[in-house]
Order: sequence, then structure tokens, then C-alpha cells
Amino acid sequence: SAEWNNEIEVEGLSSPTTWKLLKKGSPGDPAKEVIFTVHGVIAGKDLPPVTEAPPTGKIRYLKQSVKPVSLGTDTFADAARGVDTIREFFDRTFPEGQLQDGDTGFDEPRIDTMNWYFVALDSVAPWEENCPFQQGVDPLEVLGSLRKKGYIHTGDNVVEYMEYKQGEGGKKL
Repeated sequence: SAEWNNEIEVEGLSSPTTWKLLKKGSPGDPAKEVIFTVHGVIAGKDLPPVTEAPPTGKIRYLKQSVKPVSLGTDTFADAARGVDTIREFFDRTFPEGQLQDGDTGFDEPRIDTMNWYFVALDSVAPWEENCPFQQGVDPLEVLGSLRKKGYIHTGDNVVEYMEYKQGEGGKKL
């Protein structure tokens, strides 16, 4: 929407090289990273737990991802349009052709999301800390053991999960 143009900006960081969508701040109130929650039906996923370590050269590329689709819900379709609007902010930041087009392969609106588990330790700012993995993400300590190989799991690598569970008689757990 038009009001977003005045409140949102894309900012590049150097340690590690990252681009973030920020809500502009004011004097005494710093800019804040924009974080999204999307509800949808999962059409594809690559989620924890990780059960075996990859070859050393592939550690950097370990990722978690979900591909929610709308299956006809207006709420999700609105969210997908919002993602398109946000992409426009990034398009204005990067040279033409640098961002990959989002071909979904679905007739339904879909949002492909992913996040790396790690960043190379030599590419982060010195104040970055190793964050613990959330419960259930690394029960076999596979990811924890990879930290010793020059990688760090920072706050930017953390993904929060919510799961709906239903018990007997349809009761929400």
C-alpha cells in the first residue's frame, strides 16, 4: 500500500552480508526488522530434525524451508500479494535481474520461504553469539556438532515453529 512506501526500507548489513526489511524509526526509536507470520497449507517442506551431517563443504547450505499455499483462502492470497509488494522494495534496491523470479509452479498463490541454519563464523560481526537450537530442532545433536567446524547459528538463523495438535474429540492440545 502507499503508506508502506513511507515506513519501510531495505538495509544492507556487512557482517554477515544480509539484506533486511526494516520499519523506519524516529529519533530515539531505532528502526525495527519486519517479521511475518503466514498461515497456510504446507505444500512442501524441509524441516528439522536433521538426522545426518552433510559433507563439510555443504554445511553452509543446510536450510530449513516451507512452501505454504492458499488452497483458495482470501487471507493467504492477501499475504501473497503483500509478499509481492515487499519484493518491489527489494527490486528497487538491487540492479535489474539480480533477484530470482518467483515461479511457483502452482495455480494457487504460494510463498516459498527458507532460512539457513548457519553462517560462516568468519563472516559475522564479533558480537554475534551462537544461539541455542529450539527444542525439537536438533534432538540428535547433529547441528550442534557442526558449530565446531567454523559455523555459527545466530539470531537471524532462528526460525520459530507453531504446530496445531488436536486430541480426542477434536480438542485443541
